[in-house]
Amino acid sequence: MKPVSVNDPTPSKDIPGKNEIPSDMPQQQVPPSQEQKPAILVPEIPNKDNRQEIVTYKTQIDETQNLLRTINESQLSKEQHDTYVSINSFLEKAQEAFSQNDLSMALNLSEKAHTLTKEIVNNSTKP
Repeated sequence: MKPVSVNDPTPSKDIPGKNEIPSDMPQQQVPPSQEQKPAILVPEIPNKDNRQEIVTYKTQIDETQNLLRTINESQLSKEQHDTYVSINSFLEKAQEAFSQNDLSMALNLSEKAHTLTKEIVNNSTKP
């Protein structure tokens, strides 16, 4: 067996426990908020409230798209056309937010698009 210096940086298999941390040495604790959580591979199942919000979101999107099909874009005033462009932008952003699981944003944007579409339809049918 070769003599080993206390300052020898190379690990030695000949000395049991040389590379082990003594049990009486304090261990660094990681706070629970900083612990790494395991990745969830299964999509989260929506709770009852989320399911209702998803139904509301999809209903607003469907109704908005159906109303938009009834609008003749060429007969809109400049202001109405600008609103029409905004509606389509809100719809795109709502669908993007929904695909990123941001239900609150998706619902907010779909509601804006739905409200503006109803306004255009109501104003364009007035004489």
